[in-house]
Amino acid sequence: MSNFKKLLIPAIILVVLVGGYFIVTNLPEPEKEQNPDIASEKIEIYDFVKSDVAEFLIENNEGLMHFQYVTIQVEEETIKEDGTTETKMVDRNVWQALVPEGMKVNTSTVDNIVWNANTLKAQKIIEENPSDLNIYGLNDPVKLTFKMKDGTQHVLLVGNETPTGGSYYAKKESEPVVYTIGSYEGEKFVQRKFDLMSKDVYDEEITADQFEAISFTRKNQKVFDATVSDSKWWLTWPIDAEARYEHLFTIAESLSVVSVTKYIEEDATELAQYGLENPEYVFDYTVEGQEYKLSLGNRDQSGNAFYAMLNDNGTVFTQSESAFTFLDKPIE
Repeated sequence: MSNFKKLLIPAIILVVLVGGYFIVTNLPEPEKEQNPDIASEKIEIYDFVKSDVAEFLIENNEGLMHFQYVTIQVEEETIKEDGTTETKMVDRNVWQALVPEGMKVNTSTVDNIVWNANTLKAQKIIEENPSDLNIYGLNDPVKLTFKMKDGTQHVLLVGNETPTGGSYYAKKESEPVVYTIGSYEGEKFVQRKFDLMSKDVYDEEITADQFEAISFTRKNQKVFDATVSDSKWWLTWPIDAEARYEHLFTIAESLSVVSVTKYIEEDATELAQYGLENPEYVFDYTVEGQEYKLSLGNRDQSGNAFYAMLNDNGTVFTQSESAFTFLDKPIE
């Protein structure tokens, strides 16, 4: 092969490679695939200031719940640098129930509803001028009313969950447009009374060292009576003797942390179905002069909790059995 051909072949290869490089580098970039849920801009339903909400109402098939945002004073304990405890009164913002009167409100749960409404966005518009709201469950919706400090109000109607799940139908009361909103927000908006009630059974936090007396009855048989004197627990029935402090303290500690796992029924009259007409275990106890009675009946369907009632008030709830492992043990 001549020297000319030897030089020509590499030159041709070089031209092909360079040309290919420019072709490849100048090709238009493929369009990036976009998630349609991310790509589509959500539609604003509300944009109001949460702290300007003065009252909040929920109307559903259970009836009306009406809450008011108020500032109350509560005791707060702080530990000073010298190790001593200082108690002072501080302001706290809470939701209180106007209707039903006396309802113990879970402030954080109600607050979360308002938080999720004040910047609520729709996933998409379903129908702009619907002729039949029944298909969306908006003929008999959950109605949420947010009353502002300036007298204005925002009213949201929430209907059924969509057939495929993940969304709820909703609309403003003042407009015909039907939207879908996310299930996270929707599930908060359709909560019921028991969901919005405080899980605390005591009006104030109590501790085991505040107990003054405990009486325990098991299967209609009194097991013991005990009282505190000189920082010691003393049995007063069936015998008069000093009790083992750690055993009584454990019982007091368990009673101090009683709380609702799940509300079952208010104003219950058929207590036998819960084992509370003639309860298996009954504690009568005194905490700083205040008397209490806790009744524990049958175990619930899970087998991990008791049906319970405090002070025979007719409200049945479940209480985890984990704090009451001593119930069938002898008291030493």
